[in-house]
Amino acid sequence: MSGHPGRPASSAAALLSYDVPHHAPWGWRVSLYTWAKSIAAGVFAVPALLAFLGYLGWGNPAVRWAAPAIALAFLAITACC
Repeated sequence: MSGHPGRPASSAAALLSYDVPHHAPWGWRVSLYTWAKSIAAGVFAVPALLAFLGYLGWGNPAVRWAAPAIALAFLAITACC
């Protein structure tokens, strides 16, 4: 049932009334933001998970320095855009 007090409308009628051509309200910046955040999270989480599971040591340079540095670089990309 629709919110209109008159006759009930179908979902097809609602889709038809809301299906208007328009541009996306965001541009490349939102895509870059979500892409960079996901890369940063993965780069940081995968070595930490491998260290937690015992496949890498906590003192391994990938876990201790490389992963945080690369994650921080991708986070910096999100700060500037």
